[in-house]
Amino acid sequence: MILRLLLAGAAGLLLAACSPAEHIPKTSLAMSPEDPGLKTVLGKPTAVAFADVQKYVTSKSCTQCHDSVKKTNGVDLSSYAAAMAGSNDRKFVIPKDALNSPMYNVLTAEGKRHMPPLDHPQLSPDQVSLVFMWIDNGAKEFPDSVVVNPGTLKEQLQPYFDHPENIDYGVVKQYVLGVACMKCHSLNGDSPDKDAIMNSADMTSYKSLFSVFTPVVVIGSPENSKIFQAAAITQSMPPTKDGYDPIDSLRVKMLRLWILNCAIEDKTKLPGEVLTPNPDNPEKVRTCPDPSTGTGTTSPAP
Repeated sequence: MILRLLLAGAAGLLLAACSPAEHIPKTSLAMSPEDPGLKTVLGKPTAVAFADVQKYVTSKSCTQCHDSVKKTNGVDLSSYAAAMAGSNDRKFVIPKDALNSPMYNVLTAEGKRHMPPLDHPQLSPDQVSLVFMWIDNGAKEFPDSVVVNPGTLKEQLQPYFDHPENIDYGVVKQYVLGVACMKCHSLNGDSPDKDAIMNSADMTSYKSLFSVFTPVVVIGSPENSKIFQAAAITQSMPPTKDGYDPIDSLRVKMLRLWILNCAIEDKTKLPGEVLTPNPDNPEKVRTCPDPSTGTGTTSPAP
């Protein structure tokens, strides 16, 4: 498993070293014609603003389906506010991190996840580069907007890795489930897959993860939890055959630490908690309920 995670991380580094154009899937369909003005915009990467993306990309190839009225798959790119807000727990744009931003990823994905749909005219390399450039330079609303650097994913997650007792369902939902799972595996998602929800995994709420029919979390045991198995061991989810990328190894680590430390629902509901670190496993800081007590390892503690 560790080797798989290391390989996934290495693949991410190699991807980051490539230029945006190198990620664009090859297609025989006609691409959008180049606009001379776009070359000028690309020459000033730090000044790229949402109006440029709107003019050269979204208004031409996106908002026919992804506007404030249709919102296909929950996506609205008709305004800066809508694009940055995302949908439910899913963010479309992660400033300064184009490679992990769905708005950019779908432009370079393979299969049915690719946008525009493969039976439609495709974006030109310059248009794809513009989206990459806009996000990686902070996803500015205006050319002179001041961008607050949110930090790398590792910088954001490191405090939780240092203190895994603070990882609760809300944190996992923000950094893992909402990013990689809940679009399809939630009744509140943008594209709920009812078959998957009924027969595989329902991530609509904390309690639904422990459904008596299809529990996906075994408290205290990541390796026996279906959600961890799919994300890290078999890497069957998200489905790469549909153009989705494997879950980042840092997010997988957070998921593992959460389950290992009893998959708690809300840290604030555990006032005065006395932690019981395991000297044989420094990452395990909490003793989980004993299955023999009746709470079981596949049900949340009362």
